[in-house]
Amino acid sequence: MPQLEQKLQARLVQKLIITPQLQQAIKLLQLNKLDLQQEISQELLENPALEELGAANEVSADVLNESTAPSPQDPTAAESGAAGMDEFDYAAFFRDLDDSYQPTHGTREYRSEDLPAFDQVLQSESGLSEHLAWQLEMSSLSARDRRIGEAIIGNLDEKGYVEATAEEIAALAPEGDSWTSEEVEGVRNVLMQFDPVGVASRTLQECLLVQLDVAELEDSLAAVAIRDHFPLLENKRKVELAQALKITEQEADQLYEVIRHLDPRPGERYNPHPTSYITPDVYVIKDGDDYRIVLNEEGLPRLRVSPTYKRFFSDGGRGQGADASTKEFVRDKVRAAFRLIRSL
Repeated sequence: MPQLEQKLQARLVQKLIITPQLQQAIKLLQLNKLDLQQEISQELLENPALEELGAANEVSADVLNESTAPSPQDPTAAESGAAGMDEFDYAAFFRDLDDSYQPTHGTREYRSEDLPAFDQVLQSESGLSEHLAWQLEMSSLSARDRRIGEAIIGNLDEKGYVEATAEEIAALAPEGDSWTSEEVEGVRNVLMQFDPVGVASRTLQECLLVQLDVAELEDSLAAVAIRDHFPLLENKRKVELAQALKITEQEADQLYEVIRHLDPRPGERYNPHPTSYITPDVYVIKDGDDYRIVLNEEGLPRLRVSPTYKRFFSDGGRGQGADASTKEFVRDKVRAAFRLIRSL
């Protein structure tokens, strides 16, 4: 009868281990350019050991190339359980990487002819506030009323409507001055006559009535319908509206046609939404009989490990004088910065 016994046996086994660096590399490969920019921005916010290399934080070459060779042993016994944290060859890594991520050579040489010119992208149109402020400055209002007008303009939403009440705007009077609600309403009535007509209104009904008033249609059927039967008009109950106004349905159609030419959102055309251009992640360029594939890395920041955190590991000190939790925190952040830069 065979006996049970314990034996030690060496076997060679192949396993696929997904390291944290490989996981991050796979994640970054799936991101488009916009998502990659957001990911890098988030890492810059969360990791103090990672920083963007630019003119504002350039350091001298002797700091960038300073020795970062780690000591062979940990300085304290409290870190004996964190031996796996020191698996990096810091000096070799900084030397090979030059401690910064820089875009691939040649990626900035190409600009697609399909992209808009810089003057089309960078030009800015005058917004609603600037347009109204210019008219306010050219008006015959007194300096006091112009200050009230500026406060009203500052409380307009993107559609051109006033969001604050007259009392709230009156409370914005500068120190040493006081405004009344009647003064605020008087200036607002003047602003409603500005271009675009109806701006600074409080309700849709008021906005439409002002536009008809400026067009000298204040006594028209459209004005009566808006003033006295707005719920019927708003709910498109044409038959009931015709009965209330004692007109035919054909006349009601003409009434609707007049109102259809009014602008319910007068401020929107002066607050255009910027055009978003889709930029490719890669360029395929025909070069003679061959094709070149070039990554579009324009706009991606140049990253590096912070020199302050580099010096933490310099001179063989490995952060002398710091407690174990501080050293572990610095190692985690530096390793995370290493992984991101290498993955990029």
